[in-house]
Amino acid sequence: MAKHKKDIYNKKFRGKDLDNIDNLRKRAELLHQLTSDIPLDELYSEEMPKLIHDLQVHQIELEMQNEELRRIQSELENSRTKYVDLYDFAPVGYFTFNDNGLILNVNLTGAKQLAAERVRIIDTPFIHYVEREDRDAFYLHLRTTLNTGYRQNCELKLNNKKDSQFSARLESIRVRNPEGDDVIRTSLTDITETKNLEYQLRHAQNMESIGTLAGGIAHDFNNLFTAALNYIFLSMGHLTQDHKAYGPLKDAESILMKATGLSQQLLTFSKGGSPVRKTISLIKLIRKSATFAVSGSNVMCDLIISEDLWPVEADFLQIYQVIHNIVLNASQSMPDGGTLSVNADNFFLEAGADVPLPEGRYVTIQITDHGIGISHDQLQRIFEPYFTTKQDGSGLGLAISYSIIKNHGGHISVTSSPGKGSAFTVYLPVSHHTITTEAIAAMTLVPGTGRILIMDDDEAVRSSLGLILKECGYEVAYSTNGHEAVEKYEKAMEQSSPYDAVLMDLTILGGMGGTEAVRILRTIDPDVKAVVLSGYSNDSVLSNFSDYGFSEALQKPFSPEKLSEILSNLLTGTSD
Repeated sequence: MAKHKKDIYNKKFRGKDLDNIDNLRKRAELLHQLTSDIPLDELYSEEMPKLIHDLQVHQIELEMQNEELRRIQSELENSRTKYVDLYDFAPVGYFTFNDNGLILNVNLTGAKQLAAERVRIIDTPFIHYVEREDRDAFYLHLRTTLNTGYRQNCELKLNNKKDSQFSARLESIRVRNPEGDDVIRTSLTDITETKNLEYQLRHAQNMESIGTLAGGIAHDFNNLFTAALNYIFLSMGHLTQDHKAYGPLKDAESILMKATGLSQQLLTFSKGGSPVRKTISLIKLIRKSATFAVSGSNVMCDLIISEDLWPVEADFLQIYQVIHNIVLNASQSMPDGGTLSVNADNFFLEAGADVPLPEGRYVTIQITDHGIGISHDQLQRIFEPYFTTKQDGSGLGLAISYSIIKNHGGHISVTSSPGKGSAFTVYLPVSHHTITTEAIAAMTLVPGTGRILIMDDDEAVRSSLGLILKECGYEVAYSTNGHEAVEKYEKAMEQSSPYDAVLMDLTILGGMGGTEAVRILRTIDPDVKAVVLSGYSNDSVLSNFSDYGFSEALQKPFSPEKLSEILSNLLTGTSD
């Protein structure tokens, strides 16, 4: 009996895959059936122990296979968890759309980008989050992706559930889901920061282009102003104050001095509009400029200025203009009146802060209003030249302020909420020097003696300066460019009648300018006394004149009194 059943067992499984799990199970079941109805005396026959041994072997094999299955299942579960984590917490949003732009699936990052819970945006149209002006572009992106089957890209402006607008890049491809339908798999990347950087780069390039033009115009204006002021001064010097021509000349002088302020504004756009900086305190400057800006309006100014405010290296008039411009804008944004605040304090900027400046000490000036605020689109453009939302505005105030602070090595940031107000923050680097005080300029010409060589390519400037210096008592010679100045200076030394000082224009159209000329003169006469004159400076020569070999510097237009004072101090050895 037992032998017969063993033959059945061997015949059934001979040549089969013994490692197959189903075969192992079937072998075990058949052994159990074949031995369950065998009498005990036959079970202990010679052949039954072999059958029982096979059954035990098969049982062990099954247990090993079960253990392997459990291991594989655990690995699959771990892989699934890792996939879910990678999918949900990827740095970009992943979306699955149908052909109508319905959201079929989204990872947690995508839901966060839309500021919504994932369960609430599944099966909702993605178009609800696309800004109106970009909706056609989104539908075109879907159609192109579906029709071509190739990977497609587009950039859109999106608005999330918190009404916060951001820029996004979509990268999509058509795939087929398990049900056999075509769907669109899309990655969504927030590129707002990249767009802002691109805007800042374009803005800087625009400012540079305008600056080049403005610098040239300002240079020409300053030459004209210098000559005109010199002639007016000379004419007034030959008249008594009760002369009928004295009053009109005085008024003309005043008008020209105001016009130089317009020229100075143009200079701030110029690559050569580098500020003439000195170490100053901002405490009085902020109080005066802010108070003056709101005078005559229905706006009050709350000044909160630290009494131990650090000194800064700055151009007094330019920073005065910045505070005035921003406070004036703030007050005009509050047509119903109210109070704006100006808060100045010391600040240490740490590395990695969200301000494009190096780590270090700064003075911050924050001007906060409670006015109409600035929309998101306008906020991106407020520092552009000639951009304005005011009917009678020039669009230069904030652009000038931006350029001035940038030239000072600082930064202006702005935040705003429509209907709630705006806050401008100015960062200025701290000076490491002690505060200097400005001496009061003489109001009359300072007499002097000696030979002065004037180098300038503008005939009106040469002539008017010559008349002023002759009025002071100097002997004057002229040259139109650096080459001519060097030749005359060298010839005068050879004839033992050297020049006591040289006035040199920094920029000569089509010829050698002051910087190169003074370098050559230094090789001829190391003790040469040279004063640089400029309507603008490409290389900060005015603020660092001694580094370039000059003894003094004057920014055009300058007063005849200031020129005579500098020359007198230089020739008598009393200059700083």
